[in-house]
Amino acid sequence: MRQLLLFILIFLLTTLTGRSQHKRDSTYYSKKVKQVQGKILSNKTIVIADTNIAIIKGQVLDNESKGIQSEIFIKSLQSNYQGSYTSDEDGNYSLSFPGELCSLTFEQSGYGKFYLDTITLISGQIQEIIVSLGSRYVVQHYIKIPEQQLIINKKKRKRPTE
Repeated sequence: MRQLLLFILIFLLTTLTGRSQHKRDSTYYSKKVKQVQGKILSNKTIVIADTNIAIIKGQVLDNESKGIQSEIFIKSLQSNYQGSYTSDEDGNYSLSFPGELCSLTFEQSGYGKFYLDTITLISGQIQEIIVSLGSRYVVQHYIKIPEQQLIINKKKRKRPTE
């Protein structure tokens, strides 16, 4: 009776969650490729003002120069400061940061990550950085790999008699 209830429960869970798309006897593998890599389009100092913070502003674009919303991560290379920001739907962003050595990461699902390893900022600097994340990743190969079956023969061991 217990086994029947367990079978019905597993069958219902599999059916309701939609996990029956792929058979469990196979593994699926895909290889993604990117046609156009990310790059810096512009990196220039606009002005140096009399403030204690630096400002990094700019835009994140795709390979067709269309603005895309993305996550921007900034990390100080001299202190423990870290921050994350989101650009608007047109890719525009502006973030404040203490004037020091830092790194930037631009990330968007489907495009991957683009790194600027080292940027030197001074207090009051306004830096404009425009980056292209390139093209989206495209699935080049999608193959089905059958799983290997492992059979373990279980031997009954005799219990020692006392």
